[in-house]
This record gives sequence, C-alpha cells and structure tokens, in this order.
Amino acid sequence: MAALPTMMVSHPTPTLWWRKPAAVARPRSALTRSAATAVAVLALVGVARLGTARWGAAPDRPPFVSARNWAGAQAPQPGAADAATATAAVTATGDGDGDGRRAGLTAVTAANADAAAAVAAPATDADAVGECRAASLAYLLAHPKEFYAESGAWALKSALLAIRSALVDRPSAGAVATVAAAPPPPPLVVDVGANKGQNVPMWRAIYGDAAHLVLVEGNPAVATALAADFASKDDSVVVVQRLVGNATREMDFRVPTGQTNAERAAIQTEESVGLFVDQFNYVKLPVDTLDNIVANPELVPEGWVDPARKYPIDLLKTDLEGWDVVGLQGAHDILRRTRFVLWECHLLMALVNGPKTTHAQAAALLAAAGFESYKLSPQFVRFDGAYSLPELDDRANMGWHNCFAMRSDDPVRPELLSRFNHLFQCVKPFGLDG
Repeated sequence: MAALPTMMVSHPTPTLWWRKPAAVARPRSALTRSAATAVAVLALVGVARLGTARWGAAPDRPPFVSARNWAGAQAPQPGAADAATATAAVTATGDGDGDGRRAGLTAVTAANADAAAAVAAPATDADAVGECRAASLAYLLAHPKEFYAESGAWALKSALLAIRSALVDRPSAGAVATVAAAPPPPPLVVDVGANKGQNVPMWRAIYGDAAHLVLVEGNPAVATALAADFASKDDSVVVVQRLVGNATREMDFRVPTGQTNAERAAIQTEESVGLFVDQFNYVKLPVDTLDNIVANPELVPEGWVDPARKYPIDLLKTDLEGWDVVGLQGAHDILRRTRFVLWECHLLMALVNGPKTTHAQAAALLAAAGFESYKLSPQFVRFDGAYSLPELDDRANMGWHNCFAMRSDDPVRPELLSRFNHLFQCVKPFGLDG
C-alpha cells in the first residue's frame, strides 16, 4: 500500500479555540432546546422510515429504491473478474447511460478486479464474500446517483436517530464497580469540518441535549462566527479553530472570496496554490493532529473523553474536502477510542489539489483500529479487507460520497446492516442469516 502523503488536512485554521466559561448561565431554556430537537426529529420522519425491510425468501423492494433499480440489483450478478459482464449488467438497468458513463465503466479493468479478488478471505467464507463483492460492485456501477451527496449520510443519521436508545455506551466492566451509582457519562461527538454547525441539531437529536460536542473548523471567518454563535448558548459545546492533518506543520489553505461557496475552503497542495485567484485567497496556517487536539485540555475539557467508557467518542465525523484520510492518519489514538466514524470519501481525494489518497488506504487505516468500512447509499457497500473494491478509486465511480466505519462486534451492527443491506448475496457474509 502506498504511503500516505506527509501532508496535513482539514476544514479547520490557526489556534483560536473557544469554550464558554462555566460561570456564565445558559440562556437557552430547556423548552427551546427540546423544540430544536423536535424540529430536527420531525424533519427526518420521512427519512427515518428507510430500510425497514428484512430479508426473507422473497424480500420486498425498499421504498427508497426504484422498481427499475431493484430489478437490476436482484438480477443475477456478474463475477468480480468479468468487467465486461459488469458493464452489461449496468447498461441493462438503464441507470448511468451515456457516453461518459460508458467510458468510465471501461476503466473498471480486469486487472483491478483481479487485484480485489486476490485479497484473502477465510476459507469457509471465500465464496460467499466473493459473491457479495460482485453484487456490491454491480450495484455501485448500476446506481451511481444513490451514492451522491448527502443522501447516504442522512439515511445513516436517521437510522441512528431511530435506534438512539440502543446507542447508550455503558462503562466498561472494569469500571462498573466505581461508577455504579453514577449516571451514564454524556455522549461525545467530535465534528471535524463543522462548518456553520448545521449538524448540531442532528447530533442533539441522536445523542441528547447533554451530549458534549467538539466542533473543529478551519475556515477562519466561519470558525469565528461559529464560536460566537455558541458563546452565549451552550456550555456543552467547544469550538476549535484548527486545521487537522497527519503531522504538526503549516499548510496552504484557500479562503473563498466574494460569492464563492465557503464550503470550498480547504487545504491545498503546492501545485494548486494560486489557481482561481479570482475566487480564493491563499494563506499559510498551522496544522495539528486530531490526537493532539483532543488530548489538549486547553481545547477539549478534561473528563469529556471518559476513560470509564469502552468507546468514549461516540461518533467522529470528518468533512475535509478530500483530505479526510490524511486527517484520520493523525487520529490513531482517537480511532481506538471511537465507536463510529462518518467521513467524506470525496472525488477531491484524487484531484490535483488533493492528497491522492484512496479508499484502500482508508480501509487499512480504519481496519488497524478495528473497523469495517462501508460506502454509504441506501445500500451499504463494504470495501475493507476481503471486500476490497479497487473500482471505488476509478474516477468514474467517485463523487461527493460519504463512508462509514463501525466495529464487527458493535451490538447495533446487525440492526444497521439489516436496514442498509438489500443484496441477498451479502446476507450470509454479513452475518445476517442467524
């Protein structure tokens, strides 16, 4: 596996941080907070119905998958080493037609497929895993639009909302005796690339008003506004203005100007500095690792990362405009103590102003911390270990996508996979046939 670049990442900036002084009263009433949570819940009522089907002899079509797409997904699937057959299966569904799309599919080479198939699986599961991989690849190629933008991420968030009572992470067995009389510790969400804090209502809805939130944002102006917004509202939120990467150093960062979308702010490679000067200003900003940021008591209050919990960080979310894998490389300690990871697996990973990282690198990094990796859509597509899919890094198959990592022994794994697996070929290897 190619080494990750010795760069950093983020959607963060200098060293401004904010934490509301404990002595300042919180003006927002419980009613107001409850109302805000209710709005977030109601806004997702429709989405929260996703993935209710369960597999039987003849599974029903999920409501969010078109009849045409469902028929394509249930058709006999191509072998992983037969790219031509995979292309034919895609064309048959009618999804993704067009010269550009067909040209992209030809890039799914036999060499890529053979490399993916060469990843060893346990002998007893090799055939089942291979069939699941082949079906997943065919689904990905046939339904590219279902992986685009925030649809998969919002479906996941709504599912977590629906099972929020099962997300309570009790103290580890060794700590039970000392905390028997204490209430459960507050959940902790670390949101890297928090932007304007638009995910805060959702984190509150899933994890409750008592949850601690660490919002890391690199765009100087956006981070300053975010800190000001929470300064008079919430002592369970800290805002850290910092770029996040895999080492401590300085990096070039572009700041949008004029009417350019602020979400295009991002770390830049040296080759891309100076491009589109009519849209961006370029500045050098300090970068730090996520491990360093979370371990710094001047940035994240002591006690928030509770050692009594098996996984004291309930959710790590990153949105780093293509630099997410580099950011995760600087989070080795954090990943060991995190339950779920939601990260943006973006086309920008592969472009000139990106770090040239891959899904395979991300999967290996996360697997070392005990995670399985999935590409998000109404259908989870697993891509770690024996499920490796080199085709994910073909630019024709990349876009504004999101990925999710969870542990094989997580108690809610069967529930999540039951909601997001609609390929019968993956039922057995995912352990859903028990």
